[in-house]
Amino acid sequence: MSEFSDDPIGTAPMSEAGARKFYDKLPSSKKDPAIQLLSSKINDEDRAEMKLLMEKNPKSWYVDQHFDGGMVVRNLLRHYGFGEQYWPIWNLDDIYVFLLEDAITKES
Repeated sequence: MSEFSDDPIGTAPMSEAGARKFYDKLPSSKKDPAIQLLSSKINDEDRAEMKLLMEKNPKSWYVDQHFDGGMVVRNLLRHYGFGEQYWPIWNLDDIYVFLLEDAITKES
């Protein structure tokens, strides 16, 4: 039995490839409000720092911040109505990084 699922509302996190495929299929009308929210909460200094981290290590730039910064992002999304039920998805861990990356690279 795999530790990952490609079912977004299954009982296990999606594989990275499955999560990317799910995220890419989401309509912009669903993603854009969450991306705009995140973008509005990122100051210029943090945006520049995160862009550098993304350039240096595009595959795992966020790993060191998963528990601290990642929890802040996931809770912010939930607080503003962009939680698991909104997408629908089993766990925001599967897509919050994609949302954050889009918010970071979005021109403010």
